[in-house]
Amino acid sequence: METSPIETLQRVLAEGGSRRTILGAAAAAAMTRIGLNHIEAKKKRKNKKKKRKKNRGNGDGNGGGGNGGGECQFELCDGQCVDIATDPNNCGSCGNRCAAGEVCRLDFCVSEIDAISGAFGLAVTGNDSFVVTSPEIRNVRLIENAARSGAFDVPDPIQGGVAQPTGIAFDTFDSSFVVLDTANSRVIRFDSDGGFTSEFGSFGSGQGQFEFPEGVAFDSVTRQIYVLDTGNGRVQRLTDTGFFLGQFGQAGNAQGQFQQPRGIAIDGNRNVVVADTGNNRVQILDRDGDVLQVIGRAGSGDGEFNAPTGVSLMSSGTIVVADTGNNRIQFFNPDGTFAGKVGRAGADLGEFNAPTAAVEISDSTFAIADQGNDRVQILNLVPRL
Repeated sequence: METSPIETLQRVLAEGGSRRTILGAAAAAAMTRIGLNHIEAKKKRKNKKKKRKKNRGNGDGNGGGGNGGGECQFELCDGQCVDIATDPNNCGSCGNRCAAGEVCRLDFCVSEIDAISGAFGLAVTGNDSFVVTSPEIRNVRLIENAARSGAFDVPDPIQGGVAQPTGIAFDTFDSSFVVLDTANSRVIRFDSDGGFTSEFGSFGSGQGQFEFPEGVAFDSVTRQIYVLDTGNGRVQRLTDTGFFLGQFGQAGNAQGQFQQPRGIAIDGNRNVVVADTGNNRVQILDRDGDVLQVIGRAGSGDGEFNAPTGVSLMSSGTIVVADTGNNRIQFFNPDGTFAGKVGRAGADLGEFNAPTAAVEISDSTFAIADQGNDRVQILNLVPRL
C-alpha cells in the first residue's frame, strides 16, 4: 500500500531523521494539505451554487418562484411572486389592477397629461374633469374625464389677454369658474363654456385691491369668493360679483399672519385653509380670521414643509398639501395629524418637480400640477389612502 506524505512525515519524526529529511517530508505534507483544502473549498462552492439555483425556483426571477422553489422576496398574489410597487396587475395590493393607460409606480397607478407648460392651478369641475392654469403660456384648459386633451382653451378672453393665470376656483352653483390674473392683480370670471363674463380688482392695498394674488376659493354655501392676496399677506372675502365684504391677516410670521401665501381652500365647516408658503406651514382659520390650527414647520420630515403652495380638501375631510420644495404631496387628517405622503423628486411617473397643486377628482384619485415637469399627473391612490 502506498504511504501518504503525511504518514511519511510522522514516521521520520518518530525515527529522528536528519533535518534535511524532516524538512522535505514536512513540505510534501503541506502541499498535500493545501490540495485537500482546495478540494474541500471547491465542494462547498458547488453546494452553495446548487442551493442558490434551487431557491430561485421556477418563478419570474423576482426573488422566488410562483410554482415552487425558494421564498418570495416580494409579494405572493394568487401564488405568483410579484413586486406590487411596479406590477400593473397588482399595484400596491393584490388584485388592484391599473386602468388602461396607467402604469404602476411606487405602489400606485399613475398616468400623465403632458405638454402643459408650467401647470400651476387646478379646480375640479366634476365627472373626473378639472380645469388647469398655465401661467407660462397664458392658458386655461379644461381636461374632461382625465383625458389627454382639453375641450377648450382660454388664452385671450378679454382685451390684453390673461397675462398670468394662477389660482382657479369652480362655482358649483352654475358651473362657472374664476381665475386670478396675477400679473394684473385681478379676478376674471368665465362661464361653464370658458367664455369671459366679468372681472374685478386692481393693483393696490385697499379694499378690493390686490398685490399679485395667487390663491382663490369659493364658499359653496354663500358663493362668496375668498382671494389670497399674496403680496399683501391677507385674505379678502368678496361677493360672487366682486363686492368687498371683509378681510383678515397681514404680512408676518405670527399666527394669523402670512408670508407670501399661495394656496387657499374652504373646508366642510366653512373654515379657511391657507398654504402659508413663506412660513412653511398650513393655517386653518375661521371666517373672521381667528386661528383654529397650525400644521407643520420648515423641514423635510413627515408633517414638515418646504414652501408649500397648494391646499385642497378630500371628500373625507383629509387635507391635501402640495409640498412644493420637497417634491411630494402630503395628507393630513382633519385634526391636523400626519396621514401619509406620495412622491419624490424626479421626472418619471410618480415623481415630481415642484408640484404646485393637488386635487381629488374622484374617490382617492388625484390630479397633480407637476409644474417643473410641464405636466399634470393622475394618481390613483386607492390602496394607499
